[in-house]
Amino acid sequence: MNSLFSEYGVKPIDALGQIFDPNLHEAISIVEDPKLDEDTIIEEIAKGYIISGKILKYSKVCVSKK
Repeated sequence: MNSLFSEYGVKPIDALGQIFDPNLHEAISIVEDPKLDEDTIIEEIAKGYIISGKILKYSKVCVSKK
């Protein structure tokens, strides 16, 4: 499957551990925890993809709040 994606220029969006970016990610849930950094993606619920620099599918993620 990944080779097929690569053949057509489809790239996965890195999400886990990244800072939430509404241009790449869709926040499905928010977890309040003072021990976690603000707006950090702590769980990737569904993988997102980019093709030719445009969003094919947003990553669905869980984001931390303090």
